[in-house]
Amino acid sequence: MSNRKRLHIGMSLAPTWLSGDAWRQPDSNIEGIYSADFAVDIAKRSEAAHLDFVFRPDVSCLNMDGLENGSGFASLDPTVLLACIARETSHIGLVSTVSTTFFPPYVVARQLQSLHWVSNGRAGWNIVTALQGHENFGLEAMPSADQRYARAAEFTRLVHDLWASYPNDALLLDREHGRYADRAKVHPVDHDGEHFRVRGPLNLPAFKARIPLIQAGASDTGRDFAASVADLVFAPTPDKDAALELRRDLSQRAQRHGRKPEDIRLLPGLSLYLAATREEA
Repeated sequence: MSNRKRLHIGMSLAPTWLSGDAWRQPDSNIEGIYSADFAVDIAKRSEAAHLDFVFRPDVSCLNMDGLENGSGFASLDPTVLLACIARETSHIGLVSTVSTTFFPPYVVARQLQSLHWVSNGRAGWNIVTALQGHENFGLEAMPSADQRYARAAEFTRLVHDLWASYPNDALLLDREHGRYADRAKVHPVDHDGEHFRVRGPLNLPAFKARIPLIQAGASDTGRDFAASVADLVFAPTPDKDAALELRRDLSQRAQRHGRKPEDIRLLPGLSLYLAATREEA
């Protein structure tokens, strides 16, 4: 019997193939970049190829310098887009990107749990701390990496607590006795931390399956955060040695956080260049 674990493969919904002058090609479909159809088509193809998930990277600002000759990273809101894709697919995972630096934990907990319900348990959360966009959220400057990750750690724990505040088994739906839910199982989180104060509970019950967490922090602080919470780690690994070093480091950090190394899957990024011939690609 083989104990080899199967490979997990995801597809980015970011239209990176339209970078540079590629969007000027007559078949680029640049006109449809802000429609759901653009991403739905990719998601359906990915599902047909038996990929595990699609995900949408995101930023919270507009790159004005690149806007003259490209999209400037403008995009639909990832969670809204994936909710639309949920209605057009049935099996593939749907990973949304949400920043812990800019958004309230209660809103994020509710949005992701809503996507989980809409997709029948296929939502995932790509946790980012963001590198830019502070001016759109009332901040004078971007917090330091240590500050962002400290906030992210508290944010993530709080979101988990909010999901647990209204557990799925609290739903009774007992028509005969007129009991919709077991109120004793629903409780406030009463969180009073360094960055957040939230009473709770969440006004949405948890779906019966948990939401996996994804992270891509490459710095020392980012790796440590990923090792403490992530189920999957996205990694730009330029060669095998870099991938092996990251794998060893994440395993060691996971153990220091009381986790098992196998709790974290490492997914290196892969960019493909397609053309009629190898030389052209």
